Amino acid sequence: MTSELFSVLDVLPYGVVITTRQGEENYRNQFAADLFSHIDVSLVTDEMRRLASVSYPESELVLPGPPERTIAIRLYSLGDCNALFLFEDVSEARRLDRVRSDFIANLSHELRTPVGAITILAEAINETNDSESHTRLGRRILKEALRLGDSIEGLLHLSWLESGQAQRFADVDVHKLFSLAVDSTVEIAKKHRVQIAIACPAGIKIEGDEKQLVSALINLIDNAVKYSDPGSQVAVKASELAADLVEMTVSDTGVGIPEEDIDRVFERFYRVDAARSRKTGGTGLGLSIVRHVVSNHKGMISVTSEPGVETTFKIVLPRTV
Repeated sequence: MTSELFSVLDVLPYGVVITTRQGEENYRNQFAADLFSHIDVSLVTDEMRRLASVSYPESELVLPGPPERTIAIRLYSLGDCNALFLFEDVSEARRLDRVRSDFIANLSHELRTPVGAITILAEAINETNDSESHTRLGRRILKEALRLGDSIEGLLHLSWLESGQAQRFADVDVHKLFSLAVDSTVEIAKKHRVQIAIACPAGIKIEGDEKQLVSALINLIDNAVKYSDPGSQVAVKASELAADLVEMTVSDTGVGIPEEDIDRVFERFYRVDAARSRKTGGTGLGLSIVRHVVSNHKGMISVTSEPGVETTFKIVLPRTV
């Protein structure tokens, strides 16, 4: 019976360690053994001893990385002689908590800023009778109102994508997708004096929702253009990886993304350089929209960047055979 019990404990998605009241270890299951093999065990044993001496035997231990991990530890008494420690890896849950917290903070900022500006500008209009000032302030109110509208429209679009509803999948020509996306970004490219170059063999097709895919490409190209230097080029390419996969890339030679920000660029409202992003007029939702489009199409997206040299966003999707 004991061996059967230990077999059950070994398949649990939690770490189980049984010790004496003096801290001498009697048993650890497979999850705990795997966990301890990748961390500094002294940190854990010190926390176990601390928990054994306090009235509230529960804590979270943050273990340095990379990647950083957060382990929840709970102590349960097994009579007068033994104690059971339960370990749970809550790293992903804590990461999502931080993402949610950052999202709420950023959303509040993104909406409050244009609303505050509109309020101040409207008050300024009321305090002056000068027609020239009215015109100038009116233009600024319009600019802030459009900015607010873009943020709201982006949130609604993102919510629609997350719902996964009303998708219309069909065979889509990749070159057509590129053409539609470039047509929608050509004016912003002219404004920034950036060229957009397409390289796509004829006849490549994927199964997907054309509207969503064009939206994703527009966001990638728009992002690349805004962060490129005048006179540079954004390259939009497609190729067949295998009989059943298509790779699409958008590359630029702009400012790039620092390594520490790579993992967060697809979060809603996350900005690598907040000051530059507001100057270029981005909502901070574009890359999150791209991620959800790719997810809806059962694809993969990744980004590589060498700041000041090149940044490439890569999408891999199933091909229509």
